[in-house]
Amino acid sequence: MGAFDYPLPIPQKTLYSQLGIEPEAADDEIRAATGGTDSRLKDERAAAERALEEIYAAVPGLKDAHDLVRTLQGAGKEGADGLAEAQRKLADLERKAQSVNPDFRQLRERPAELSRKIEENNKLPLSSREGRNAYDQANPPLALFKLADCARDGFTANKVALTLVRREIAQFLTSRGEEIFHPSDLTREDFSADFYPNPILDGGHDERPRP
Repeated sequence: MGAFDYPLPIPQKTLYSQLGIEPEAADDEIRAATGGTDSRLKDERAAAERALEEIYAAVPGLKDAHDLVRTLQGAGKEGADGLAEAQRKLADLERKAQSVNPDFRQLRERPAELSRKIEENNKLPLSSREGRNAYDQANPPLALFKLADCARDGFTANKVALTLVRREIAQFLTSRGEEIFHPSDLTREDFSADFYPNPILDGGHDERPRP
């Protein structure tokens, strides 16, 4: 019986599912998903702002009345005298806005809500290697689904790089008919000469027939 004969239960609500990707997604997939979410949220925010501007244009004074109420509320006792009248006027204008667009109240809060979501999306722990590792460890068994990066770049080590460069040069010169010195059998591909006597190895010409 194998170690994974039974499926591992994955948490239903994770940052991965929020982005529409799998827990084993590669880093570039995460970047693409967060970038796509950012673009979608910004488009939604722009659409909500346009809808609000259309309502404000259809109900003159609404935006100013809303700003006035907010200012008086922030003024504390100093703004208490005119607050009730400003709120009454705002309520009348908001009823008109509701008749223009029944979703006015939701639209009024929508841009700020979307701005918060955009900020949260840009701060997701999955965006960095350290943050993703910490999130996966804190939400088991997500860490088990991440595949180790087995890719190797030969040119990160000088000895490997020199070996690869020598191999390419040797193949190029051999294709041009040049004779190449090979320090060991590890660097050559032609072993046909091994079937002939070598005076250094065999101590002179070997007259014995070879099969």
